[in-house]
Amino acid sequence: MMQGALFLLIASLAGIHAASLDNANITVTVVEICSFDSCRKGEVCQDLDQGGFVCICDPAAVDAQCSIRLTCTSTWDTVCKSNFGTEACSVWCPPDCLAADGVDIWGTGIYTGDSSICRAAIHDGKMKGANGGAFVLGYLPGQDSYESSLQNGIPSTGYGAWDESFHFVEPGCSDDTCPFGERCKPLSQENTVCLCNSTHAHDACYVPLDCTSDWETACSPLVGKGPCRVWCPSGCLSISAAVWGSGVYTGDSSICRAGLHDGRLAPSGGVLTVGYVPGKEAFISVAQNGVNSISYGSYDTAFNFLKEVKPTEGTLIG
Repeated sequence: MMQGALFLLIASLAGIHAASLDNANITVTVVEICSFDSCRKGEVCQDLDQGGFVCICDPAAVDAQCSIRLTCTSTWDTVCKSNFGTEACSVWCPPDCLAADGVDIWGTGIYTGDSSICRAAIHDGKMKGANGGAFVLGYLPGQDSYESSLQNGIPSTGYGAWDESFHFVEPGCSDDTCPFGERCKPLSQENTVCLCNSTHAHDACYVPLDCTSDWETACSPLVGKGPCRVWCPSGCLSISAAVWGSGVYTGDSSICRAGLHDGRLAPSGGVLTVGYVPGKEAFISVAQNGVNSISYGSYDTAFNFLKEVKPTEGTLIG
């Protein structure tokens, strides 16, 4: 189930590109709802009752980074199998499927591939009958039999052998996933990250950015010249935020757009490890990966991208 609200670190900067940001006016804001750049072009951002949001897939561009919009009658066979085969499948269910008539499910906990996904979600306790919700479905091989039960106002039917099945997969976030009470954000079915709060960073969390955040405002105050692990949202390809340099970038370049430029970040967002580099005499311009960087002369701080290593400790460093 997609849980964990989005944290965006929004830096509002006064002035133009310069060697110093002494006059910067920095505002840190926590955003837990859809914003204009939450999802990729063509996708629809859907706020969730449990907090956070999901990006509803553009029907013409379904992939693993978005959730497929279902109806109360949608089944794993017709939606997930056709798009992802036996891979994990992220979906969004509309409200009021509890009242949907003539929509069958077979099984308990494990359901036949032709069962209604949304009715099975209510039956399995994954969503309340009157509310919609977002879920990750996992493929399971066919079972020899499927158990009937009445749960959460939904009756399921018993059945014999069926060739394919599905169940609901919980991403790895739990109450104790993050060591200092930060928000946990699922990256995929298997992987999660902890998003640092706005007052300190440590070596097991990622600083949450928006598409305009730069090293000088997002990383330097928290980690000094140490490695800075960051999380970038989707949608940064379409945001206007300057990048100066190539491979090594000025300290006031957009981190997320530099990550796209350097080929380290997918358009759907993700995590990066940023390294400090002393200032350079010149920064070159290159157009690559959908981002045009700008050339610049001497600048006193810079950054590059380091090989991502999943943090395992929780020692405070800021």
